[in-house]
Amino acid sequence: MRAAHLHRGTVLFAVIALQISSVLAGGGRNVRPVWTTDLKQRGYSIAEPPESEARLQIAFGSMSELVVINDQGPFAKPNPVKAFVLDTASGAVVGEANWVTSGWPFVFATATGSYVAVTDKGMVLHSPGLKQIIASTPESARHASPDGRIVAAWSAELKPGHGLTLFLDTENLKPAGVEVLDTHVISVSRNHAAYIAWRAGNKNPTVFYLPEDDELHPYDAHCAHVRPWFISQDLVALFGCGELEVINSTESTRVFGGHMKDGGGLAAVARDGSRFATIEASYSRSHSPILKVERFTVFDVRLKGIVFNTEIKELRGRERGNSGAALSPDGSLLAINSLGVVNLYALQSGQ
Repeated sequence: MRAAHLHRGTVLFAVIALQISSVLAGGGRNVRPVWTTDLKQRGYSIAEPPESEARLQIAFGSMSELVVINDQGPFAKPNPVKAFVLDTASGAVVGEANWVTSGWPFVFATATGSYVAVTDKGMVLHSPGLKQIIASTPESARHASPDGRIVAAWSAELKPGHGLTLFLDTENLKPAGVEVLDTHVISVSRNHAAYIAWRAGNKNPTVFYLPEDDELHPYDAHCAHVRPWFISQDLVALFGCGELEVINSTESTRVFGGHMKDGGGLAAVARDGSRFATIEASYSRSHSPILKVERFTVFDVRLKGIVFNTEIKELRGRERGNSGAALSPDGSLLAINSLGVVNLYALQSGQ
């Protein structure tokens, strides 16, 4: 049973209105979720994915639909995956699906509300609700563009002796015309890949983009350990040294930034580019650090600041931060999956 279940209609809208007013009044910290659904009672097994993997196991297909996937861990060979389709109005599980992977499973929501899932044979394109398979490919992706139009697959087989990052169209899983050769790609937009390298004489790395053209310009980072993530077609979030910088990749300028007390990184992006979420895991200062709290923060790009934050303290003996999060396509909803316990939050508008 879910810990809370709200029906459609006036009750739900009243609760969301209350949530939004609470965010405006209190900055959004620890606001109660609109609903909570415990998937463990539907067969979710408690395997602890690393934080970087957890964020790729939850996705909003549309404003009305959320998918959460669960597996047995990377050492399970084969690794069975169970997927849950949740109704965002109530938190009810309205569909399920199963497949198999050979490692950690990923799911990417597309621009049209479908889902690309990594399997043991490559990738498949599912229709909304995971009701049927539309297309498949032997390639396997780890990155997707923020707008959901591209997934980027790595292959050492298409060009023997080289590593190739191949952009695939999420409408049909066919090549989209962009290839990046022998480069460690960190994130992708619809038609560019971001990576880091060092210019001669610089102590910190530079964020570069491929293919090289006049649209995007390199940016010299202010930190020796930086990770660039596309949050829209033109904006890139840089994480490193306890700082966040949002830069305009077409102008190579800083848009806004902030301090991240516990380091952290990207947790989720809204497909319309309006918002993105970060995650920080705080540990005790001891010989054997203990996880104390996970902190999620939502930034509004237009407002250039924070519109929501919340903390997860029900960690149940976990040793590391490994909750996954997703933003709805318009950035108005935030879903967090903490080892099978899914919370949905209504966020304030960006007015």
